[in-house]
Amino acid sequence: MNSEPADRSDYLMARMFAQRWADGTLRQARRLRHALKAASDMDRAYERMDAPGITELDIAAKIDEVWTEQHLLMVSAQQCEKWATKMAAARGETRPEEARLMRLLRNSLEHLDEAKLNDFEALPGPSGNRSLRDLPNSRLPLGVTLGADNVMVCDLVELDEIERNCRQLADEIGDEIEGPAIDAYIDWMIDDARGR
Repeated sequence: MNSEPADRSDYLMARMFAQRWADGTLRQARRLRHALKAASDMDRAYERMDAPGITELDIAAKIDEVWTEQHLLMVSAQQCEKWATKMAAARGETRPEEARLMRLLRNSLEHLDEAKLNDFEALPGPSGNRSLRDLPNSRLPLGVTLGADNVMVCDLVELDEIERNCRQLADEIGDEIEGPAIDAYIDWMIDDARGR
């Protein structure tokens, strides 16, 4: 972040929203991880017969929570990307293009109501849904993989990658905001030590 923005107020607003969505996406990622752990733990307890009160309906409800958290994460990640792009444009810079698979997944979820659905996957429906058609194998898995070490959003995108990108953006913004304040504080401390 070296360039001085042409319109400082547009830049500051874009930066504020980019920071909000980066932080919000990280919170949503934690919610997804929590829901996935709860569903995985419940499924394991059911399989081991360690929890006699748990039913398959209970597990299905937990899996539904995970699926919804994934969808909300993609909405949040999309907003983060939009505001980060707007922030860069206000500085006269261009941002690297969003990962194609992320964009396809998000668009497929957004237009899921246009897809042909079965118990396991969404397939391109009569409208053709180009994003869904362009996903690997032209399908969006509707299930949830439990107990995996590497969490995949909708079995397609690594959650770690989404978190890494949001954390990098949040850190970049934080450094820009805090950097001048820290520099001013250090200058004040030096002046104070010199008796100025």
